[in-house]
Amino acid sequence: MKLFTSVVLLILVIVLSPDVSNSQDYKINTYAGYAFDDAIIYSGTSAEYDGLLEGGLVWGLGFEYVPRHSDYGIELMYLRQVTESPLNSTASDTTGNQSLDIDINYVLFGANKYFRFGRSKTFYSYTGALLGVSLTDTKSSLTGQSVSGTNFAWGLRIGATYLVSNNVGLNFNAQLLSTTQRIDEELFPGSSIGTTGSASTLQFGLNGGISFIFGD
Repeated sequence: MKLFTSVVLLILVIVLSPDVSNSQDYKINTYAGYAFDDAIIYSGTSAEYDGLLEGGLVWGLGFEYVPRHSDYGIELMYLRQVTESPLNSTASDTTGNQSLDIDINYVLFGANKYFRFGRSKTFYSYTGALLGVSLTDTKSSLTGQSVSGTNFAWGLRIGATYLVSNNVGLNFNAQLLSTTQRIDEELFPGSSIGTTGSASTLQFGLNGGISFIFGD
């Protein structure tokens, strides 16, 4: 939660900045949704596990800067997911079967492109790309070992916003989020997995939220 608090404080500093609040539009976007199950893909190692990143709740907050009379926005976003990853050994010895408890905190910068529908002033769609990092905490149910890491993350999304008023909008989007983590042998006992490889995910999710819009 320290990371979430830091992101919120940064957003508040930006929001209260006179240069921003007096001259440009900006949004505070809230997010909550569901990320679906995704198979873990191993690379650069002789992995002896079939892994799955289980689906679950994803929630977060974003601050978006929108230049006046522009169809583009730049967003700083925090997303959090707490999930599990059951791992089944593909070797003849299945004593390595286990489950990993995984906390994922994403800090992402996004670029959004907005599209209007005809003359509508209340409904518009958007596409976006995300780049940043994932901060993961992973704990093995078999060994009790915990490993933390900071990893590259990226994403894509497409969505739509319906304006309830000039200052409030309902936001819906579908997104792909991907991150890669170095494999740590402390989490994979009794395996020839080594520590030179990595495990990556590409998780699809559906989100909804409320956008609070400010500006002149």
